[in-house]
Amino acid sequence: MRYVMPLGFALMAAGAVMRLDALAGVLASLVRPPAVVALAGWAGCMVAMSYMAAHNRQDVARDNWAEEVVNTVGQAALLLALLL
Repeated sequence: MRYVMPLGFALMAAGAVMRLDALAGVLASLVRPPAVVALAGWAGCMVAMSYMAAHNRQDVARDNWAEEVVNTVGQAALLLALLL
């Protein structure tokens, strides 16, 4: 799981910009003020998940739940940034 969760995040982000003709519109919407805050939160969650993947023990349930919470918050932040 330590490599799968960040990979899932990256795939979700890549899926948002797969159509090259819509790329400019997506990028323009991500730099508007409300979306930038959510995008910064998503990036922070990505950094936190990468740190947890490297430093947490994968057999400890508490660590796994912490990673799940960060994953959920990060995905919600990215969805919010894309919807704004």
